[in-house]
Amino acid sequence: MVMNNEIKEYLADRYFSGLIPGNLVRYLYDRYGEEPLEGCMSPQLFWSYITHDVNAYINGDLDISLRTPLQKLLERYDELEGITCSFAADIKSLEEENAYLRDFIHYIHNEELYEKFRKEAHLEQDEMGFDFYTM
Repeated sequence: MVMNNEIKEYLADRYFSGLIPGNLVRYLYDRYGEEPLEGCMSPQLFWSYITHDVNAYINGDLDISLRTPLQKLLERYDELEGITCSFAADIKSLEEENAYLRDFIHYIHNEELYEKFRKEAHLEQDEMGFDFYTM
């Protein structure tokens, strides 16, 4: 969810009797005009952030300075770095889990059964809609 004219009009009507200050509009578009890279911001989070910022503005507690293009780029870089680190941690965890599973299959002498399962298994869904392999 991102800032748009419909949201701007709603905020203007709800908080400012129809006319929202231009500096606040620019700030809100600067902060909430683009989706975060790692999935979309849920409406629940979006509205809590927006209302917090509007209330802080009304109380005089909001720094409404706009980010420079470099600051936006650095924030995007930090976001990408976080996503990349998350992927790396997930891959490491999966590699460790695969090593344990491979060694366990070898330990219980079931390599042939595992290979049969890999060749013949197919995907099904449980009652909750989650996929799983079965024969």
